[in-house]
Parts: sequence; C-alpha cells; structure tokens
Amino acid sequence: MKGLFLTDEPLKMKKYIFLMALISLIPSLLLSALLSVSGLFEDIGPDFDPRTPAFVLFLLVAVASPIIETLFMSFIIFVLSFFIKSRLPLAILSTIIWACLHSLQSPAWGLVVWWPFFIFSCAYLTWRKMSWCKAMWVTICIHALQNFIPSIALIISLGS
Repeated sequence: MKGLFLTDEPLKMKKYIFLMALISLIPSLLLSALLSVSGLFEDIGPDFDPRTPAFVLFLLVAVASPIIETLFMSFIIFVLSFFIKSRLPLAILSTIIWACLHSLQSPAWGLVVWWPFFIFSCAYLTWRKMSWCKAMWVTICIHALQNFIPSIALIISLGS
C-alpha cells in the first residue's frame, strides 16, 4: 500500500493522518485491553489527580502531550540520526526510548505505547523529508487522535 510508514511518497496529508491514527490506535487499545484483563499490572497508564478538572485533563492528554512529546521526539531523532542513517532502525530506536520513558511511570504503559510511538516515529521520518513543520504537524495530529479516546476514558474513570 502506497504511503505507509517509510515510503517515498506519502498519501495526502489528511488521509495519511487518519489512516496512521487508526493503525496506531486500534492495536494499542487491544493491547491495553489485554493487559487490563490479564491482571498482571495494576496500572496501565499515568496517575492523575482526580480533583483536576476534566477539561484540563483533556487538554493535557489530547493536546499538550502530543505537542511536547513530538517536540522531544524530533530532538531525539535528530540526535540519533548522527549515529543511525537508516530510517527503520532510527524509528525502532526512537520507539524503544519512548517505551522506556513511559515505563518509568508504569511498566505496562511502556508496553502499550511502543506501537503508537513506532507509528509516530515513522510518520515523523516520512514527512520530515518534506519539511520539519509538516513532520511535526502530521505527527502531532496522529498523536492527538491516538490520545483522544484514552483522554475521554480517563475523564470518565476519574468522574466515577
């Protein structure tokens, strides 16, 4: 299929964002559900103060986090690119770093985010060939869509 991951000619931007968001979200939701029902882990994600207003949580998870993490990811990929020239190993190493960073908060969270961060890294590297701004925009959008459902679930769980 043209336009997936590290190809030379990505799909049109809106279509690419939507497709990559689905490819990112569906497996991570399935993995999260499997980890939840397995009982192996108490916490699968970060802990938030239940007194935090719902709109603030939504803004933090679905808006601020994608922007901040994508900025850091672009810097990490920039630094790694001095040592690794091939895009696929670069995306894999970026993924490992992000999974490890998320595991510091909760080991299961690192397991859940590895796939989305692989998609984010691949998307960033695909669009970076055109421009840093396009790479940032596409990756932030995919990440925001990835975080949308978990942010709603978080708000609902803290409200009950």
